[in-house]
Amino acid sequence: MNKFLKYSVFFVAFAIILSSCKEDEPDVDFHIIPDAVNMIVGDIYPLTVNPAGEAYTWSSSSSAVASVSAEGVVTAAGTGTATISVSLGGKTKTVTVTVGSLTAVTGLTVEENYIKMQPNEFLRIETTLLPLNHNDKNDLTLRWETSDRSVAIVDRNGNLNSVSTGEAIISVSVEAKPETKIQIRIVVFEYLEIGNFTSLSGGAYSRSTFTFVKNGKYAIPADPTEDEEEEEKENIFFSLDFFTYDAEEDVATFIGESGVYDVYYSERYNFFWANVVAHVEPDAYWFMGPDRTMGAPVWHNDFATNSWSMDNYSRLGYVRMIDEQMVTRKVEPEEEPEEGEEVEDVFDDFYVRVYQIHMLMRYDSGGDFYILKWRNWTNPYLNIDYLTGDTEGIGRYNNSAFAMGLSEDFVEGYFRLTLTVDNDPESEQQGTTLHFERLDY
Repeated sequence: MNKFLKYSVFFVAFAIILSSCKEDEPDVDFHIIPDAVNMIVGDIYPLTVNPAGEAYTWSSSSSAVASVSAEGVVTAAGTGTATISVSLGGKTKTVTVTVGSLTAVTGLTVEENYIKMQPNEFLRIETTLLPLNHNDKNDLTLRWETSDRSVAIVDRNGNLNSVSTGEAIISVSVEAKPETKIQIRIVVFEYLEIGNFTSLSGGAYSRSTFTFVKNGKYAIPADPTEDEEEEEKENIFFSLDFFTYDAEEDVATFIGESGVYDVYYSERYNFFWANVVAHVEPDAYWFMGPDRTMGAPVWHNDFATNSWSMDNYSRLGYVRMIDEQMVTRKVEPEEEPEEGEEVEDVFDDFYVRVYQIHMLMRYDSGGDFYILKWRNWTNPYLNIDYLTGDTEGIGRYNNSAFAMGLSEDFVEGYFRLTLTVDNDPESEQQGTTLHFERLDY
């Protein structure tokens, strides 16, 4: 065989071998999904290649960051960036894998942790998981709870429904992370509409009745007079006998027993209080005893009516009997004994009732400094000359009648006034002391 023929046979054989090799490597147009992945150390993510069923070859540029199995399942091993490659038929496609560290949810927050509502209102409590840049992929389902379903209820989506007046605590947390629990204070209150009151004492006071619930929450509208030209009222004063009042939240909590009460409002003094006339004795003198009665108080003109009645007590404050006791007093002889004459001491016993009144006291810049005074004394032993307690700016009104003489030094407020009896027959005080106690809101 000549040389030309040998070379011809060789080239034909090589071409046949080369052709057979190309037929073994399929020419497939494939795609990988997705083309980039963000993972957290420990995550496992299966990549998808279309079409499926081909003999793809997988590799990673950095197994320390992300490794990949023969099936294309990526495992995040450490923080950083790695390129995952998949090859077939001489073609290669890549996926960028970025692996970060875990930032877990450690808490949550809400827009308001104190919510005021009226009964039968609805709202949604919006929550935010913290930190804001968390990449926590665990179950973050929230758990909602209420402390008192009779006041407020909440569903699993944070939808809140106020039911009745009172206070409840709504708790919310990531169910799998109980340490994330936070609480929201819900106050459900009723408005006490002054427009429903009946005017008394020439319009200085108004009266109505309300059904109060023990521990219920109540408020007066910002402008109770409904006068658009008048500035809004601030810090409504509530009677402390029946209410605790939070001036910052402008909500009062009723602390008396549930029931129907007479209620009063003073526009001038911005004062609101409740009363039960049955709690006040029919003859509500401060002291009572046989032929020894200190006449009932005479109110300041703002409070007084043309004749004394139980309303005078009710409209100004809360009066109740706190004691009934025997008082012994030495009876002074009508005539001075002669020199050297021995005179036996004579003592007189009688019962007295002691009353206590809680009332608002404010300075009157118009010149009438008293709020109330006593007169019509029928017993010389019951002289109120001794004042104790918070008496700054308080004194006698004049020589004929005692009163709280309110000077410019007086700081207005809510007071508890108590008359006490000293049962020592030798006492120079003749048995009475008037004690003032300023009650702070």
